[in-house]
Amino acid sequence: MAKKQHPVVKHPEENPFPAVPSWIPEGKDVRWTPPGEVKYSDVFVRFARPLLVDIGDSEEALFRLRITQAMSAWNLTALPEPARPQYLIEAMQTFPEEVKIDFKEEIARMIERKEKRFAQYRWYIASVDIKRHSEGGMMVSVGVVDLDDE
Repeated sequence: MAKKQHPVVKHPEENPFPAVPSWIPEGKDVRWTPPGEVKYSDVFVRFARPLLVDIGDSEEALFRLRITQAMSAWNLTALPEPARPQYLIEAMQTFPEEVKIDFKEEIARMIERKEKRFAQYRWYIASVDIKRHSEGGMMVSVGVVDLDDE
């Protein structure tokens, strides 16, 4: 079977979304995985897997774009219902035109995946750091705001 051809994309280097959105109560901080807990990045990459499955090691820009799309879908489920349409509009504006159609097709599937298979993880993903691993492939680190934390 031939490998699916992907559009050539350039991903914006800066995250256009605020690290901690205004609807999150004050006093909630971005945090990284504490020792002994399931790694946020492992959970997130498992969630994002359907968007990453056919990307080769040399397609770093596409990998970054798909991770950003997965983050948008994840965060959309964390938002209060009235805020979702505006967030989706803003997220769509950050993606190159050639991938917007694919993202529109994927977003509903990814939201359903989050709500059915990852509902127990109530985080807003505030930061994603992607680095090329020395042994090949990409390494993802995730900073979150835990919405259930008191």
